Amino acid sequence: IDDISGDGINDVLIGTLYSNNYCYFLNGVDGSELHSINFGEPVDAIAAIPDITEDGSMEMVAGGRNGKVYCYSGGLNSVFPVADFTADITSIEVGDSINFTDLSVNNPTDWYWIFEGGTPLTSTEQNPTVVYYSPGSYSVTLIVTNAYGSDSLIKPGYIFVETPSFYLDIKAFFEGPYYDTSMYRFLNTYGYMPNSQPYNISPWYYNGTESVASIPNNDIVDWILIELRETPGDASTANSSTMISQKAAFILKDGIIVDLDGTSFPVFNLAIFDNLYVAIWHRNHLGVMSAIPLIKAGCIYSYDFTVGSGQAYGGILAHKEIASGVWGMVGGDSNPDGQINNSDKIDVWIPQSGNSGYLEADFNMSGTVDNQDKNDVWLPNSGSGSQIPDNTPTEGFKCQVPK
Repeated sequence: IDDISGDGINDVLIGTLYSNNYCYFLNGVDGSELHSINFGEPVDAIAAIPDITEDGSMEMVAGGRNGKVYCYSGGLNSVFPVADFTADITSIEVGDSINFTDLSVNNPTDWYWIFEGGTPLTSTEQNPTVVYYSPGSYSVTLIVTNAYGSDSLIKPGYIFVETPSFYLDIKAFFEGPYYDTSMYRFLNTYGYMPNSQPYNISPWYYNGTESVASIPNNDIVDWILIELRETPGDASTANSSTMISQKAAFILKDGIIVDLDGTSFPVFNLAIFDNLYVAIWHRNHLGVMSAIPLIKAGCIYSYDFTVGSGQAYGGILAHKEIASGVWGMVGGDSNPDGQINNSDKIDVWIPQSGNSGYLEADFNMSGTVDNQDKNDVWLPNSGSGSQIPDNTPTEGFKCQVPK
């Protein structure tokens, strides 16, 4: 055919029968490919015809055995696009975004992206930004088009999205065992603590399988239950419907909450998009919830309930000053219904009085239920109630953890 490469030498067009079903425009000097077209079936016939697109060069007519006939322009500017792209990052955490960059050649004029698992799912921008909200491995497809044709590129499993991990650095004190600057750990010392989490009963019904072969740290005071709540609003909106996770853990004598190894912070594999609140539950102290959202630094969310009255949602109704400038969870809720009243004494303390072990009425956690539990812990708090929303009792001090 007449020259279409611009070198003044006639060029060549061919079609393949079986190898790949393509039509080719080739350079007449060295046979190099000028551009190619996927015909989609064996090319049975091919011919050059005069210029009909008015681009100054001959065209190609290709025919297939099933009656398929196509005409392709061979002009100097008749170059099909070739799709290509890249991303600024291909491995991210849930909620992160990725910037895609078009690297296609031969002047595409239209772009159509398909992002499996992404938001948006499709885009017609040349260089879109996409957010991924679910973990997984996802493919990306780009289709580019110009006046002479189109091309597509699929990169299977190109994007990997994983669930992020974070740690909780939480500090709280129990009123009952607190003395001087820390908490007694008699339940641990005397071997009364169970090796499995105790919150699989009412009112928690937590079905976690946390257990240890033996209590891993001599400074452990007891088991606690961590509850995470997420909401775009303030603490009053952090009701039970906003709960996103629970986990049983240990609390040390200095108030630091640790994971099952007895030393490291509890870890959660969750993506957090709104305000994060933490509630701490105990089997005979009133539950508390953070009054403000937890602050994240790096991969750690931190909160200290002990440093002021306003740290617990509900303020002085939610926890009490157990030493000068030190605030702790209120003891005496043996039943545990979020209310400290006569039923804690009559229904639990009286039947357990004089017994030793891991007992609900052992408010000071000495290992024995006695008058000190009743007089020193229960009696001053009688009528108090947990301030965690969703735990509102019918009398006395209300639990402020929202329902």
